[in-house]
Amino acid sequence: VHGWCADTMHAAGDLAGDLVRDGRERSEWIEFAGQPTRVSARPLTGHPAGARSRRRWSRTHRHVPAVRTYENLSWLIERHVQAVLPLAAGYFSSGGKPTFEFLLTRREPDTTPLPRALDAPATERDELIAELARELSRIHALGFVHGELSPAALLTKPPSNGRRLFFLDPSRCGPRPHRCRYDSDLVRFLSADLLSHEEERAFLSAYADGRKAQDRPVDQARLSATIEKRRPSA
Repeated sequence: VHGWCADTMHAAGDLAGDLVRDGRERSEWIEFAGQPTRVSARPLTGHPAGARSRRRWSRTHRHVPAVRTYENLSWLIERHVQAVLPLAAGYFSSGGKPTFEFLLTRREPDTTPLPRALDAPATERDELIAELARELSRIHALGFVHGELSPAALLTKPPSNGRRLFFLDPSRCGPRPHRCRYDSDLVRFLSADLLSHEEERAFLSAYADGRKAQDRPVDQARLSATIEKRRPSA
């Protein structure tokens, strides 16, 4: 079990015992540690079962998606990126092979999914698009790749210190070292076709400006060409 404090970890361990005995995949809101919390839990299947694979799994828990999500969310928050707060995560194993995982994240009040928030008036919509470009440029410059950046992985809430966006569920990649390409986040998000051509150009321009400000510049023309090449065909 991984968590921010001992009491939370003990409570999460007790809850996880009930979850693994139930054995079902779960994704629902519960009351945990006195606050609304999203619990995600599921059996793990398809992992290698050989002796060498078991040793690899026992050496690193970071292969378990729930733990990786917990660590990635913590990494973002520690660098002042707005993300949902992970309360605890963990897994059960048998013979060194993970068999069940769980993740607990705090519910952020007054949030709206990004696709719905983009129905706002033009000025507010432009501000959200520019904020996402800035935040992505910053975390990419720091070496972090979300890996699952669909519009569903973003929430908005009333502005705090001029920022509205919250990141969800970075379970696939994370900070370097990893094999993920930062442009995969851009491809994934832009392939949802939420932005007009003009908005997409403004988004990539703001992203390139942010990378330059972080002293990690990118060639905007080359980046645009790469995105078009990797974007799924209609």
